[in-house]
Order: sequence, then structure tokens, then C-alpha cells
Amino acid sequence: METISPDTLLLASGMPNPSTFPVLEATFTLKESHRINITPQLMAQALQYSLSSGFPPFVAQLEELTEKIHAPPDVCERQVVVTVGSEHGLSMACGMLINPGDAVLFQEPTYPGLLALLDNVQAHLIPIRSDSQGVIPSLLRVALDQCTDRRAKGRVLRFDSFSKTVAPGLRVGYVTVPKPIGEKLVLDILDNILHASVLPQVILREVLKTWGHEGYLQHMRAVCELYRRQRDIMVEAVDRHLNSSGGERYEDIGDETRTRERGAGGAWGGLPGGWEPAVSIHQTRLFCDQP
Repeated sequence: METISPDTLLLASGMPNPSTFPVLEATFTLKESHRINITPQLMAQALQYSLSSGFPPFVAQLEELTEKIHAPPDVCERQVVVTVGSEHGLSMACGMLINPGDAVLFQEPTYPGLLALLDNVQAHLIPIRSDSQGVIPSLLRVALDQCTDRRAKGRVLRFDSFSKTVAPGLRVGYVTVPKPIGEKLVLDILDNILHASVLPQVILREVLKTWGHEGYLQHMRAVCELYRRQRDIMVEAVDRHLNSSGGERYEDIGDETRTRERGAGGAWGGLPGGWEPAVSIHQTRLFCDQP
């Protein structure tokens, strides 16, 4: 499908005739007043089946984006695979690469969705504490030195998402992985969902094309600044209302901790031993009543 001519008559089974699609075209207006037009020809592609690895023009755009923004080392042949959000990619990778009892090191605290995925595959979880700068390198080194059976050369799987940077409802993420792993992920997608929805990929491609790389980075900086301000307001509220030395709401707990991580949009909080967070948060008034 990547190389066939648009004039080719496809005889493959199950490919609907585009003339039956009810949506002809669409126009979207961006906040900067730019307008993107999904032409009838492009809309026909957006509503049709595509490759399990993703809509080819969008995949090519993601490959270029990854090279320009992240500049990964050229140590192996890579493949970009479009997923239904980054958690879809994480789920496939966990199921493919982790056997019950395998040791998995993770930064603590971390995204709870990942912990649920690792629990599903019965991984042996090894937490590595972090501070405001991220994972503590000395603790990570000690843990790695104890993993005597690990491979001499590691593999990097990168999971990206547009949920926080553009819109979560589009449900578009992508993974950048060594090609042998990418081929397995594509087969997994083919066997389960066939491919991620094409229309959101087309919309994102047009948005990114309109912005250009610098425009996308400018948008990212604006998003980061917004969430930084919101995080700081939340942390200030926590200091004001939950501080054991200055407020009554937390005086029975006393040694709560919280940290503000660089590059993060939130603050992690800790409760003293004996508290079950799932219960404590509901039984204790952790947030102030007034805005």
C-alpha cells in the first residue's frame, strides 16, 4: 500500500469503495487562525484501511520529527509504529518482552498505569527512588550492578504520545524501537486492532505540517509554561493548607512529604507508614474548600 499508484484498482478483499463514505471533506481552524483543509482525496484515505504500522505519510513525518527533536544515536535500524496512545505501546511491549518473574527496574514514584501493566505480566518490580532531579543515579547503579544476567548491550524503546501536547481524545501515540521489535509490534497490532484510527493521524499530520518543527516546539513551550504555572499554584496550596506546622488538616499525619520534579507537571506526595493512600485520600480532607 505504500508504493501503489492512486490509480490502481485494489482487488484485495474488504476494501470499501470510497464513494460510499459519507464524509467528503473537512476544515479545521487552529487557535492561531490557521486553517487546514482535509480535501476529498485526503479524506478518502483518512476513512480507508491503512497499514498496521500507521498512515505512511504520518509515519514519515514522525521519523523526521524524532530525528530533528530527539536526535537518537544511530546504533541500529529503527522503526516508528503508530499506537493508540503511548499506553497501548507500553502494553504491547510489556506483554512481548517480559515473562512472569522478570525483574523490572522503575523510577519511584512513577506513572501508575505502567505499574498496572507490569503487574498484569507478573513482573518482579524493583523501585529506584528519585528526587527533584529524577531517578537517583547512585541507586540506579547499585541496582544495575546486581542484575548480573542482563545483556551487555541494552535496547532502547521510546514511547511518545500527543495526549498532553495536542489532545488526548485523538488517541495517537507512537513508539520508536529497533526494527526487529517494531516488526513484532506491527504483527501484534495487525492481530488485535488492525491499525490505529487513520483520521486522527491525518489531522495531526496536517497540524504538524502547518506548524512546522519550530511551530511545534513553540507550542510545546507554551504547554510546558501553562502546566508549570498550574503546578506551582498547586504546590503553594499544598504548602499552605497541608503543612503540618501551619495547618490543621494534616496535623495528625505530621511527616508527609512531597517533591516538585523538574520537567514534571505535578507534585508527588507521600504518606507515613500505616496509611493506605486509596483509603486515606477519601477519608482525609486533603484539599482546601476555597479556590
